[in-house]
Amino acid sequence: YRPTKFFYAFTLLINCAALLLSESRSSLLAFMACAGVYLLLTKRYLICAVCAILGGGVWLIGWFYPEVFSWTNSLSFIFTERVEIWECAIRSFAGSIGSILIGRGPMTYYMVWEREGLFGANHAHNIVIDSLLNVGVIGTLLYAAIILYMLRMAFKAKEHGNKLSFILIIIFIAEVAVQGIADVTIMWHQSAAFFLTVVAYGNVSYNSK
Repeated sequence: YRPTKFFYAFTLLINCAALLLSESRSSLLAFMACAGVYLLLTKRYLICAVCAILGGGVWLIGWFYPEVFSWTNSLSFIFTERVEIWECAIRSFAGSIGSILIGRGPMTYYMVWEREGLFGANHAHNIVIDSLLNVGVIGTLLYAAIILYMLRMAFKAKEHGNKLSFILIIIFIAEVAVQGIADVTIMWHQSAAFFLTVVAYGNVSYNSK
């Protein structure tokens, strides 16, 4: 059985609907961004433009008319909440030279928000801010080194004619970066599974040449 374009389009629509109903706005944004990156890399510019217009329309409706969707909170409320969490996390991160350099340990925000009078949340809801709070500048630079290594891996795959591996790695980085604006994607099991899939595929492709 070879899936048709209709099958893929139907799968995309089902995923969009599920993300809307689950209220995972950051996941929906990341999904839309990854779809756009894929369409651009495969030179489907017209489809990408149409999807961008439709996606932008969904976000505008969600911002100004949240009652249209089955969301507990509006996009504007979520944005205001995130900004407050970020400000609290940065204040906690900058508390001492030690926390700035090496951080305060995994899940710091969850551990200290109540004791330190911060806005209540499980994490800092931003991949960079949460990384700085947990592992400091040194650890965050190591995370950045991993991303740079993956970029090198992507372009190496492209040089070897493995376009699919190149696209998958770029999409993975886009997913982590875009969703990481409002969530902590490094610690999500979905990102970990995607990462392992991309790396495994890349290794299999190289070894088969």
